[in-house]
Amino acid sequence: MLENQIPVPPLDMVMPPIYSQMLVSNFVVLALVMVWVIRDTRRSGSAIPIFIMGGAVVASLTECIWDTLGAVWYPQHGHVPLYRIFNVSVPLWMLAAYPCYLGGLGNYVYKRLNEGMTQSQFWKFYALAWFANFLLEIPVLQMGVYVYHGPQPFMLFGFPLWQAMGNSLMPVVIGTTVYVWRDLFRGAGGLLILLVVPVAQVIALGGIGWPTMLAMNSGHGYEVTYPAAVLSFGLSLLMGYMISSKVCGPATAGVKQSAVQHAA
Repeated sequence: MLENQIPVPPLDMVMPPIYSQMLVSNFVVLALVMVWVIRDTRRSGSAIPIFIMGGAVVASLTECIWDTLGAVWYPQHGHVPLYRIFNVSVPLWMLAAYPCYLGGLGNYVYKRLNEGMTQSQFWKFYALAWFANFLLEIPVLQMGVYVYHGPQPFMLFGFPLWQAMGNSLMPVVIGTTVYVWRDLFRGAGGLLILLVVPVAQVIALGGIGWPTMLAMNSGHGYEVTYPAAVLSFGLSLLMGYMISSKVCGPATAGVKQSAVQHAA
């Protein structure tokens, strides 16, 4: 009989009572993000920000894929899931979390690129998104709402740092993809964004996470997951460098623009 290579999750976990408050708070934050998106839509006269939010909702259907490959586990009991695929009970709060994080930050990147984002501003956003993801996940993990299991490398307070490298890149790839092909999304073409956002997310997270995900499900331990995670770190930085060098202006562009505006 072949040995099981896939990490076995803690099947006896039960969703804690705090989940109800967390569910409500996520939808409250989503409402605030939508206010900003709607205002930006009216100001710009373009429905692209709304479509990005809708695409992020569609992207929530991919959550079970990352949970399976990246060894993330939500309790099977104590909540009504949004859906259950791959034996993963994805909680309802993902319906708000995805548009808040991917939609909100993806819109921010798209907006800043339209305004002339510099490479320096790009890397500041990248670092901020990484740190924000770390701060958001740590408290939730301590509450027992979900858990990272298996031979996770570079764990800090229950959070594997390689995950943040992919999570911080996702809104970057989403915002950049929409920006580069924005001419295709005019009028009814904006509906394409509903499919483009999930594809961009898969490219970002799958593109940098595949070494660690393969190592996690190889049947081996930390001797392979740590080197694989180092490769994932490098791939994230490489993709960030390639994107910023292509769509962002030089670091001095923002300084020159400010000087012109001041002189005017």
